Amino acid sequence: MRTHLLRPALIGPALLALLLAPNAVRAADAVVVYEAGTPDAAGIGAQIGGGLAGCGAGCLTLRVPARTPVPARRQAMLQFAAPAGTTIVHATIRLRYRTRQPGVVVRTVGRYGSRWVDGGRLRSPQGTRAAVNAGRGATAVGVVLATEAAVGPRAIRGDGENLVAVDSVALTVRDATPPTVGWLTPLVSGGWARGTLCGTARGTDVGLGVDRLELRVGGAIASQSAPPGLRLQPRPSAFDATLCVDTAALEDAAYGATLAAVDGGPDGNATAIDVGVLRVDNTPPSVAFAPPADSEARLPRLFLDVVDATSGVAEARVTVDGLPVELRDMGTRREFLPAQPLADGLHVVGWTVADRAGNLTTGSATFGVADTTPPMVEPVAPLGTTTADAAVVARVHDAGAGLGPDGVRIAVDGIDMTAQLALAEGTARLTPVRPWSEGEHLVRIVATDRSGNRTQREWTFAIPAPVTPPVPVPAPVAPVPDPPAPFGAESPARSTDEPAPAAADGKSPTAAHLRLRASERAVRAGRTITLHGRLAGRRVARRARIEARVDGSWRPVAIAPVDQRGRFSIPVRLPAAGTYEVRARVGRSASEPIILRAR
Repeated sequence: MRTHLLRPALIGPALLALLLAPNAVRAADAVVVYEAGTPDAAGIGAQIGGGLAGCGAGCLTLRVPARTPVPARRQAMLQFAAPAGTTIVHATIRLRYRTRQPGVVVRTVGRYGSRWVDGGRLRSPQGTRAAVNAGRGATAVGVVLATEAAVGPRAIRGDGENLVAVDSVALTVRDATPPTVGWLTPLVSGGWARGTLCGTARGTDVGLGVDRLELRVGGAIASQSAPPGLRLQPRPSAFDATLCVDTAALEDAAYGATLAAVDGGPDGNATAIDVGVLRVDNTPPSVAFAPPADSEARLPRLFLDVVDATSGVAEARVTVDGLPVELRDMGTRREFLPAQPLADGLHVVGWTVADRAGNLTTGSATFGVADTTPPMVEPVAPLGTTTADAAVVARVHDAGAGLGPDGVRIAVDGIDMTAQLALAEGTARLTPVRPWSEGEHLVRIVATDRSGNRTQREWTFAIPAPVTPPVPVPAPVAPVPDPPAPFGAESPARSTDEPAPAAADGKSPTAAHLRLRASERAVRAGRTITLHGRLAGRRVARRARIEARVDGSWRPVAIAPVDQRGRFSIPVRLPAAGTYEVRARVGRSASEPIILRAR
């Protein structure tokens, strides 16, 4: 037995569209051929009446045996069935027959429902070969050898006098029943898809069987054919297949997807169902690293430009030197900072960015950190004249690598005093263990950052000599002008170091270009009073000497620097209660003395 599929020579676009349309049905014709000598007896049946003989599978022959009486209306029949679920469009029976006895006849029959209906009636006393058409619309055809009248025991002398032998039966059958199809394991639908999509489908058919299953996504088609069937079914009645379609062959877009089962052959009945919309995205996100603008920064602001035009960015992970960092979403840009301050040299930024379809973009980039800017030491204090217990203070900061572990060292007058230095929040403070000695002191600070950049800053400050009070101090030690000079008043200077001889009016001669005044005239014992002076009418000196009267003579107690405008200012301390008489002197010029009191 053989089964052939009848196929058109050309499938037009309209026919292909009909085939793949949802729930489309189109009948296909198949030819089932039964041949003599076939080892496959499927679909072949034989009914042999009493007194008759025949063979079905091997020889397909019926006969009336010689010298055998056969009653009237006795028959034997060979049956050839169409596949289940099909009907016969055309049947061609090729046979050889001979009927010498008048009461013996050959007929063709067709089965319609459960009844056999007679077709053509054949007789040939000499023996004939014929091709007979029969059985249109039937589900099976048959060849019958029948006795219309009784045959006596001596009527037939040889077995070949009354027989029929079937050479072949070709049944053109039509399967009008469409297959069914559905998913066992469906594709992902409604979301974003990429790469190869696979699903397991099942098709069933009660006719010629399932020929193949097809999955179509846009212009991508996946198809799998069923193996050959058994017996009368060219393909299996149920067929499971895993169908995979590679979406990489498609543009990123949304596509409708259909699943189809076809029975009997490429142009058989087809059933296609809509399995949803697939949104395809096979393009990974675009990622670009923006290197830091400030290459000296230890915690630079870093950026990733991330774009995915199809499904959008779902997740982004970034590391700096292998350490994960937190990202700040700025639309198409992600901002992040290193997890810890960076050292000089090259650093690696790595990223993994995924879109909603699962496409990944991984990459890395390097950037360098090179700190060439030394630390800053500014401001500093004290400057100029200060008190003996004043602390040395400097603001030390570095915007790049930061100060090293031993980044600040300090020396005063060449003596290293770093061990006494306190450094907190960028401020270096040196508090003296003992009061500074009077006179000028040189401070040197050296600041070094982690990159080796170095800054040295030097400045000076001065401690004035204390004003020595008279001993004892029962009363003013010098004549006090009457009336005394008012607070803050300036007095004319005298031109000699010693008391000048009295003038004709009894007053001391003074120079007119040196003046001295005090910020206040009376303070508590141990406090300071600031003296202010001015030198005018001559070339400005660089410094002025402050003198106090002790035991009737003037003694120097402090040196005050004079600025370019001839002005000077200096604090003096009154250590004990009493009255103090002081004056200023530049060269041979002296100011009028002023009286200070400590209580």
